Amino acid sequence: MDYRNYIRNNILDKIETPIVTFLHKLKISPNLLSVFGLILGIIAAVFIALDDLILAALFLVIGAIADLFDGSLARKFNKETNFGAFLDSVIDRVQELSIFIGATYLLISKENYEWAILPVLTLGLSFLVSYSRARGEGLGIQTKDSGIVTRPERLLILIIGLITNQFIIAMMIVSLTSLISFIQRVRAISK
Repeated sequence: MDYRNYIRNNILDKIETPIVTFLHKLKISPNLLSVFGLILGIIAAVFIALDDLILAALFLVIGAIADLFDGSLARKFNKETNFGAFLDSVIDRVQELSIFIGATYLLISKENYEWAILPVLTLGLSFLVSYSRARGEGLGIQTKDSGIVTRPERLLILIIGLITNQFIIAMMIVSLTSLISFIQRVRAISK
């Protein structure tokens, strides 16, 4: 069992169950939770652009929590749909796009032109990780557990970078680990 499954089985499930039960009683749908997470991610991106990195981190954390619970809510209460899975994936990509647009704006507004390409590179590599999984699954090959970073880890690295005011370093780490993850997924698909 890898660390992701260990965390999910031994920690997250114990936290998620009472929360998703409460959300279900409030009649909150998984798709609504996904859209709420997207809105929070866009707000975080605006705060990144405005160089308020702590508020950006706060909104990203809350958005990540919403994203964590949408799938759990759908699974626990048999509300999984193809559209919901599609919507969740698209929302994740739009959220990532908005974060890196905010980062690009911030770097350009601070006349930090030499680093302004970094968010674009990070976004591209991040998308390659997600796309390789989606394309692999389209071919009937599971790559979910391959790769050293998936979206939650990338998001955690970015949040830590925002909180510590080391966002450029965080994007560099996400770029490098995303490249490695992409290569690992390509290798998994090629076998």
